[in-house]
Amino acid sequence: MTQEELRAKLERYDLKGATLKQLISARDIAQDMCLSCIRKYSVVYSAVRNTTYECDREMPTKEVDDATSELLRAIRLEGEIYNHHTITLGGEIIERLNKIDSNS
Repeated sequence: MTQEELRAKLERYDLKGATLKQLISARDIAQDMCLSCIRKYSVVYSAVRNTTYECDREMPTKEVDDATSELLRAIRLEGEIYNHHTITLGGEIIERLNKIDSNS
């Protein structure tokens, strides 16, 4: 799935039609995906750094450097998409909990 497809899918999420339990579950999944992106970013960055170090600190070619930068950018953007979805879901959860609390 492309990032645009992912973004569109998450933007179509039915906030008002979902139960509170579904919202919490979806938020937890989005948080896990965001954390996964952070871990992937770290692993890729470390692997590139270690590979460069093992190659007698030779600078990578422009193509390798560009590809690495693009990969890291894609991972970061995916994490941002999931983070935005987490925030959106969290806002809806808080809104519903406030309604429950005010009705008590």
